[in-house]
Amino acid sequence: MVLTVVIVNYNVKFFLEQCLRSVFAATQDLEAEVYVVDNNSSDGSAEWIKNQFPQVKLIENQENVGFSKANNQAIRLAKGDWVLLLNPDTIVPENCFNDILDYCQNHPKLGGLGVKMLDGSGVYLPESKRGLPTPEVAVYKMTGLSKLFAKNPRFGAYYHGNLSENEPQKVEVLAGAFMWMRKSVLDEIGLLDETYFMYGEDIDLSHRIRLAGYENHYFPFAPIIHYKGESTRKESYSYVKAFYGAMIIFARKYFTKGQAFLLSTLLYPAIIGKAVWAYLSHRIQKSLLPLFDFSLLWTLFYLLEGYWERNIKEMDGVRYPDIFLFGFVPAYIFVWLLSMYLSGGYDRPFKPWKLLRGLALGTTITLAAYGLLDESVRFSRGMLLVGALLGGIGLIGFRWILIKVGLGQWKNDSQTDLRTIIIGSETEVERVLGLLQKANSSIRFLGSIDPSSANKGLGDILELPKIASDLQLEQIIFCGASLSNTSIIQNMEQLKRKYFFKIVPKESSFLIGSQSVETPGVLYSKDFNLAYFSPSNQRNKRILDLLICLFFLFTFPYFLISKRRNIIFANLLSVFLGRKNWVGVPIPNPGKNKNYVFNYSESNFEKIEESLKNEYLRHWNSKMDIKRLVR
Repeated sequence: MVLTVVIVNYNVKFFLEQCLRSVFAATQDLEAEVYVVDNNSSDGSAEWIKNQFPQVKLIENQENVGFSKANNQAIRLAKGDWVLLLNPDTIVPENCFNDILDYCQNHPKLGGLGVKMLDGSGVYLPESKRGLPTPEVAVYKMTGLSKLFAKNPRFGAYYHGNLSENEPQKVEVLAGAFMWMRKSVLDEIGLLDETYFMYGEDIDLSHRIRLAGYENHYFPFAPIIHYKGESTRKESYSYVKAFYGAMIIFARKYFTKGQAFLLSTLLYPAIIGKAVWAYLSHRIQKSLLPLFDFSLLWTLFYLLEGYWERNIKEMDGVRYPDIFLFGFVPAYIFVWLLSMYLSGGYDRPFKPWKLLRGLALGTTITLAAYGLLDESVRFSRGMLLVGALLGGIGLIGFRWILIKVGLGQWKNDSQTDLRTIIIGSETEVERVLGLLQKANSSIRFLGSIDPSSANKGLGDILELPKIASDLQLEQIIFCGASLSNTSIIQNMEQLKRKYFFKIVPKESSFLIGSQSVETPGVLYSKDFNLAYFSPSNQRNKRILDLLICLFFLFTFPYFLISKRRNIIFANLLSVFLGRKNWVGVPIPNPGKNKNYVFNYSESNFEKIEESLKNEYLRHWNSKMDIKRLVR
């Protein structure tokens, strides 16, 4: 039996390394071939694969041809009896492929198979098994009823919520992240439908397998990790359009005209509505804290005004006009909030001194402007100073409550100073601590567990749940050189979302991990804290981009005769909305990558020299962007 593994890659080099290592570990005693189809990655993936994994059969595309077409390129060359389509942001256990082959031998009608998938926090992913998206099922999915009544056979049919996640069974649809198929069946029914660019192709192929008289099975005994969320941001319009658009393509292909028309009629408004809601909800979440800060400070001044009139200015008979509370106070607060933002008061992790620095700066600016005002509107300096002092106490106190409660994004203060243990050999533990130190990543290291010996460190790995509970752990780091993937996955599944999990792949200088299905995997490496990625520089770069936008608008007549006028004005709105930067380089971290207008090196997008890229990321400052723009 020969197995062909096909991996389609696009800008996920760090995940791909761990994925390939796990695949080769799982095929040690099998006859297998591994294809990687690189969809025009800009992070150097193709050259890196050639150097690090020469045994991989690499297909290099000069453009992103989509998931279906890229997989088909490799399948047409496949020599295996079985074909596995595998996402690059996955980790498979060592016993995975052997166990699946044993299972397949006992099920001759099996045409396709999917496995139990866990997210980066060890929690089961419901898309591991899915139902056919009939118009009724699609409506339940679109309206959220499938999530609300997940276990109901009717409403939860999209994810087969009524079927056990721990028992093998027949299912209708397999997930493209891990899609194991009999090659002879693919030869009979055809390959992936290239009409689908990113989503829906797995549903289509799964349906054709069943139409041909074969079965799709769900196999839970070889769970894999899927660091979901790398391909598309779920709050983006492109994701919503691609996901629900695939349902429309499927409906038109397999349902009656009436059913397809009904589904299209329902989904087109839903695509727009969901995209708008996702966009607005994302912005609203980011605005909640400043809005609360504004409300808290205004309420404080409302109370302070009454106290000031009754106790401080009572002898003078002073009564403050409405313009003070509804005009001047909002202006004071706006200056404070802007100063707090520029000073890093809204950065993660939260630093009280940055907030106080912002308040002090805003107060200084306000007092300086105070002297320029007409005497009739020069209200009490004392009230302004007291308000700033009490406001600082109130704002810091509220953030302290958020951190203690662990509400929303404030949980565990953005993963810094977490109570952490490392599971690995003594050598690997020292190596990991060195990597964290180089990256300036702060943790509270409580000790280690050596899997090879129960007498070293904190105890036996079999006692991990008890050790984690006794030490009140927040984060666990697994060393890939000391633990099998099987053991790592088993421990993550056992402990689940109580902790942050990170994995250090063998011989690699980075850590990978993701705490939620809604968040992409987080990359930690020796370059994690490059100057470019610091919150203050990211903020400064955003402000610089906005100032450059204003400059281009104010100098509009000049740029009418500029050679770059078409490029500038075609991208002006995208930069203003934050979708692009004016200047940038290809970044290997998909969670932080953003399109840009001008390449820092003036070379082709993919051809930038590594030394120039490192210079830009390590030492970024606003002068570098300005110099590039004036060349």
